[in-house]
Amino acid sequence: MITGGEATVARATAAVFVDGGRAGSAVLVDPRYLVTAAHVLQRSGLGTRPEVPVEQIELEFPGLGQRGQPGMVTASRLDLGPSSAGVDVAVLDLGEDRPDWLPAPVPVWSAARPPHTVKVFGYPLAERSRKGVWRQFEVQGPASPGTVQVDWTGDGGTFPGHSGGPVIDADGHTLAGILVEGSERGQFDRFLPVTLIAQVWPRLPRPWLTSGNNPGEARSHFTRRARGQRSAARGGDLFRGRRVAVDRVRGWLTADAPPGRPLVITGQPGAGKSAVLARAALSLEAERGVPGLAFHARAATLGDFLTALADLTGIDTPGSPGELVTRLADLSGQPPTLVVLDALDEAASDLDREQITEALAELAVMPGMRVAVAARPLTASNPYARGGLLAALGVTTRDDHNLVDLDSDTYFDPDGLRQFAAALLARDGMDHPGPDGAWTQYRARPALRDWLAAVIAERAGRNFLVAAMAADPLSAELNVIDPAIGGFDPADIPSGVGEALRKYLLHLPEDRRERVRALLTALAYARGAGLDDPKWLAFAQAMGYSVTVLDLDVLRRSRAADYLLQTTTQHAGRPVTRLFHQALTDELLAERDQVPSDESVLLDMLLGQAERDGWRAHYLREHVAEHAAAAERLDQLLEDPHYLLTVDPARLVPHLDAARSGPARAIAAVYRESARYLADLDRPARASQLELTAHHLGLRGLAARIASAAPDRPWQTRWSHGLRATGHWPPDPHRPRRRSVRSSGGSPAGRHPRRRQRQLRPYGAGLAAGRRHPSGGAADL
Repeated sequence: MITGGEATVARATAAVFVDGGRAGSAVLVDPRYLVTAAHVLQRSGLGTRPEVPVEQIELEFPGLGQRGQPGMVTASRLDLGPSSAGVDVAVLDLGEDRPDWLPAPVPVWSAARPPHTVKVFGYPLAERSRKGVWRQFEVQGPASPGTVQVDWTGDGGTFPGHSGGPVIDADGHTLAGILVEGSERGQFDRFLPVTLIAQVWPRLPRPWLTSGNNPGEARSHFTRRARGQRSAARGGDLFRGRRVAVDRVRGWLTADAPPGRPLVITGQPGAGKSAVLARAALSLEAERGVPGLAFHARAATLGDFLTALADLTGIDTPGSPGELVTRLADLSGQPPTLVVLDALDEAASDLDREQITEALAELAVMPGMRVAVAARPLTASNPYARGGLLAALGVTTRDDHNLVDLDSDTYFDPDGLRQFAAALLARDGMDHPGPDGAWTQYRARPALRDWLAAVIAERAGRNFLVAAMAADPLSAELNVIDPAIGGFDPADIPSGVGEALRKYLLHLPEDRRERVRALLTALAYARGAGLDDPKWLAFAQAMGYSVTVLDLDVLRRSRAADYLLQTTTQHAGRPVTRLFHQALTDELLAERDQVPSDESVLLDMLLGQAERDGWRAHYLREHVAEHAAAAERLDQLLEDPHYLLTVDPARLVPHLDAARSGPARAIAAVYRESARYLADLDRPARASQLELTAHHLGLRGLAARIASAAPDRPWQTRWSHGLRATGHWPPDPHRPRRRSVRSSGGSPAGRHPRRRQRQLRPYGAGLAAGRRHPSGGAADL
């Protein structure tokens, strides 16, 4: 999601003057337009005459004029037409001759669901020097008519003069709405959400919602792919050609009639699937049309996808694709919602990929949805075979109307590939091309540049990634490649991802070559967003390589870093690194004949870290199950009750089928039966839940281990009679369901007792008994 910051919001907020007196606040949402509350723009009537609206308004941006003086500007009120009747919003137009000192606009909240916590900024009437006042609130929910209620979190709310000021989400600092009402007596305020403002004023520049396993980095992913960037630092737009493919995606997403199927963009690794999809999506976003979701599915779970759709549409988060469709059906009659999903083949697990695919297919059937997805076929034989990924998305032949195969003659753009190679050689379009190198000569000698670009494109076949891996390093060389000089062999240009990687390594000094290969190979085993530096080194060292922090620094500073590595900021603000493209991972691991044993030593390292430091590390909680399943050692992981109480169920459940032994399958059955309820519980309440289910399935040893791992659990199970664990959970829905547990008082984790009952009743059949805890009483559920 686009972020700004409190300073950006404060600069973009103006004090509103009506008839020379301050009346409220307004916020800049576009280089030309501001929004405010309509009631701010009222002139007091005379006698019994009502207040009348004002058409010309003065605005003051404190400290933004010449020499730090207040910047004053005049604005006119837009006529919003009959749709604005009864809605407390007004739009102010600064006109074409607006001053150049105006600040940057505030980015707008992209979801339909409001944030959980918001901040409000404005200029109270009682404030003599316009410094502005911030207030923070907790969002409670919708109020009438169309407003959202927020409750005070401190001793006071907003003041007169805050009206019309920006309401921003407390984390990302994007505009969620404008303040329209305050209530000192009720200790609540209300704001008008951007969704309602957009209905009244469709030109409100709302961005698409970008999300994924790491929502904070999803925007960067789509922006970089749409611009063909190797390096975010260099910036610029290097996307070239592929107009037929981009137009096809745009046309599908904007079609008047519902297509009924997802559009599938596919091709070989490196064909440019992500770039084409992102280019189409961001061009539609720039046109400020209908709302949309751009979802990056790499390492994402079904829950991540369903949550993103709920945020986009404003529905409650569904628990399944079927529930999603049911809830979205209530939104009929609204403009189509656009959904694009990239890297479906790289979802968190096979199960997540299957479930997300099911959700996409169901969404595409709905009249109000338009869906496009980019994915590799994931098969070396017939990509359209029944049971494959493309067939699940409705593509069964190469001629299907919902297929964009970037390797086909219809969509492959040879001129675009040559232009892309030429742009990289000359670093054409980059904002910051870097220190002088051969690229300056390629810029000065376009004929030479175009000749070499044609050679690169010919060698790359139809692969944009290979072209980039060839052209980008050549642009950084000290000397150009000139056929007139002689000695040039086109075979020196790589013709595949593996060859490009090998040629890069062969050009390194021998003492560095093995260390770089070691670091890249270790990174190929990384899951999710990648590894921070300590874990990257730990991966390499666990595999027997001798590498240091210096080796990491040298690799990052190398010419190859831009097309080999991708570094993002993950949780807790720590940078993490992964390979730039899945094709690089495939190549590096294809050369390994000991993948299971590699995974096993990595698992030993991760489990050792957990034994020393607990399960606090984010990477451990998110991805250790993937490593354990790949090492064929999930049984060992399931034996650790501390892990079961800590892991996100969405990260473990997809791998439970990898359990092998009878005891491990029984533990998997306990966890699978409880999983849907565990995500919303804290660790002690999870222990109570798992202990109950373990007793219910007759696994008293597991129940005892869980109890020992969490002595602070809020309620305890003494005994239970019911199903026996078989590795699966087939509860009979017709048998009576009754349980008893003992409680330490109150509801689990401070939750309402009724919610606890809803969590426990669905758990199969049988009878359980509880005993009274010294601090509480038995609960018969």
